Amino acid sequence: LPEVVILETVRRYRAEVAEWLRSYKDVRAKLRYVASEDLPALDLDADGETARYEQELRRDFDSVGAIVGTVPRIEHVEVARRDLDQKRPFDSEGRGYRDTVVWHAVLEALDEDDEVAFVSNDRDFRANDELHPDLVADLEAVGHRPEQLTLYKTLAAFVEATVPPAIAAVEEVRRVLAHN
Repeated sequence: LPEVVILETVRRYRAEVAEWLRSYKDVRAKLRYVASEDLPALDLDADGETARYEQELRRDFDSVGAIVGTVPRIEHVEVARRDLDQKRPFDSEGRGYRDTVVWHAVLEALDEDDEVAFVSNDRDFRANDELHPDLVADLEAVGHRPEQLTLYKTLAAFVEATVPPAIAAVEEVRRVLAHN
């Protein structure tokens, strides 16, 4: 799991907390105006809540054996070149910096014979339902085969594709062991 995915998840949570606090403040003001009633002020520190969430998120990933990778070693000039060349995962508007960091984290994490599941619904990684040719070229440029990476649109699609075969394999081992 690329570190930047954790950072992006935490950033989105921080934005949600800030929106919840703004909404609550607006509701308090409207209630005071309309009904002369006052809801209690919230003693919630958005930064503290976000830090708590990040710790919990990392603990949850750790508890299921997820490995959080480091931020990849990619030169800024290479990122700028990808952007200017509109090479995926950059789009034609120049958006894609974090996606590029995620992609390079995936490239760095791949070992010679690894098979990797890449879960993303982001269209900047795809051409139809396949890995975009720019990204296939990246894989090949660092000595990997495109079939080492399987692209899934959702976590549910990944689970559906991988869990039943794994369960079937365990059942087959149990069957063989029971007969031997």
